[in-house]
Amino acid sequence: MDSPFRTRLISRVFLSLAIAWTVLMIALALLNTREIKKRNTAGLVSQARSFYQLIVTARLWNAVHGGVYVPITETTRPNPYLNVPEREIVEESGRVLTLINPAYMTRQLSELTRQASGVKFNLTSLRPLRPENAPSKWEAEMLRGFARDNSEKYSWVADEESGESYFRYMSALWTTKECLGCHADQGYKEGDLRGGISVSIATERFLDRQGSDILFVWLSHFLIWFGGLIGAGVSYKLIKTGVDERENLIEQLYRSLNEIKTLRGLLPICATCKKIRNDQGAWEVIEKYIKEHSEAEFSHGICPDCVRKFYPEHADKILGK
Repeated sequence: MDSPFRTRLISRVFLSLAIAWTVLMIALALLNTREIKKRNTAGLVSQARSFYQLIVTARLWNAVHGGVYVPITETTRPNPYLNVPEREIVEESGRVLTLINPAYMTRQLSELTRQASGVKFNLTSLRPLRPENAPSKWEAEMLRGFARDNSEKYSWVADEESGESYFRYMSALWTTKECLGCHADQGYKEGDLRGGISVSIATERFLDRQGSDILFVWLSHFLIWFGGLIGAGVSYKLIKTGVDERENLIEQLYRSLNEIKTLRGLLPICATCKKIRNDQGAWEVIEKYIKEHSEAEFSHGICPDCVRKFYPEHADKILGK
């Protein structure tokens, strides 16, 4: 496997890891975003359900007592849609009281709650006595859904008048024995679907807070992703440097092995002058040949035999004898 191929292979592996890392971080960010929305929606459902249960309980208390008499004021007028005997009564003191039935009480509670917390709830029906209690498009769709299954409904919708975003929750109201005093003349029987109560919670601040949470999730995942890429980049550089050094070392070893094989091969050498014939056919002294084909260095001297042969009269002196 040559060096360029190894480099390309390492680059492709780290590119694949970077892509996989990016996909993983995006998937985790999307999953956490979904969980934030799911958890927040569950919190809104729980809050709206609590309002609904409170209203139902208050209505039941009112219905069990046959309504509640309160003084007539500018804000509490007699209910023109309540057709029952003694809708108004006069105390001995002369103060006039009017009967507040569950529906009228629900409407007044809704106004007080809206002013106090911005939460609105509405009593509605597909056959309302009071025209103002006619359902919105969303409420009518939910009411028709209750006829198919008795399960709570909720969704994010925009207010048809203001255009503001609301989280709306709705659950059904079923006709009970206490309801028949006011609604029997409409043809309702005990157990019939009477209507429903919708709870609307303004979500502007909620969405701002949720947006901040989602932004934090994506920012934190981005930092983790970026840190992972930096770590992968450093690892890639270290591995590539190590591979390059390894390749250079292997190349040097191959070159040294080739030189060693040349010196170990059959060397044509002159029997007289001891010159060696090189690869080009020229004869050169053995020192030059070995120096060019190895890293050996030469230092010249003379052996005792040559001293006695060429310098017999000085041999003993040179050799120190």
